[in-house]
Amino acid sequence: MSRAGIGFDIQINPAQERALLRFSRQMPKQIPRVLSRAVNRTASPTAIKMIADEVGQEILLKKGSIKKRIRLQRRATPSEPSAMIAIPPAKSPSLASFRRPKDIHPRGVRVQVRANEPTQVLRHAFIRSLNGVPQILTREMPGGGISPRYPITVKRGPSVRGVFANEPGLAQRALRNISAALGRRVSHEINFELSRSVR
Repeated sequence: MSRAGIGFDIQINPAQERALLRFSRQMPKQIPRVLSRAVNRTASPTAIKMIADEVGQEILLKKGSIKKRIRLQRRATPSEPSAMIAIPPAKSPSLASFRRPKDIHPRGVRVQVRANEPTQVLRHAFIRSLNGVPQILTREMPGGGISPRYPITVKRGPSVRGVFANEPGLAQRALRNISAALGRRVSHEINFELSRSVR
C-alpha cells in the first residue's frame, strides 16, 4: 500500500494452474485465451463488488459511492494473464454520502459513519445543497471553534483507500474471495471450451 494507491493483482494460484495444465493436454492453444477471459470476467464486475462489500462492512457509505472509487486499472491479455484492480488516491467522500444523516437543528447533524460505532452528533453542523447536492457543512475558524463569519467547510468521512490502509485484514479477505471466484471462473471457461470442441 503506497501513496500511489492500493492494488489487487488478479491472477491464478497453483491449484488453478494445475487444472489448466490438465486442460492443456487436450487443447493447448486455447490456454492463453481461456485464462485471460477468466481473469477479466472475475476482475470486473465480480472482484470489484467483493472489494466494495468488504468496505461496506466497515463504513456505512452508499455502495455506489464505494464502487466508483474502485477501478479496473489493467485488463488481462493472452500474453499477460493478470489484471489489476486499483483504489487510487481520491478526495474523501462527503459525510452526507453516509447512512441517513439527519439535521437536528439547532444542535447539529446526526450521522453514522462506521458499522461498529454509534451515531454521532456533529455540533453546529447543518445540511444544505451545494450545486444541487446535499452536504453536511460547518463554519470553522482556523484555530478551532465555529463562527458564522467564516466560509463553509464540507465535512468528510473516511476514504475507501484509508479503510484498507487501516484494516489490513480487509484486503486479505477480499483476495481470498476473489481467488475462490477466479477458480470457479477458470473451471467454467474450461468447460465452455470443451463443450465447444465436441459440437
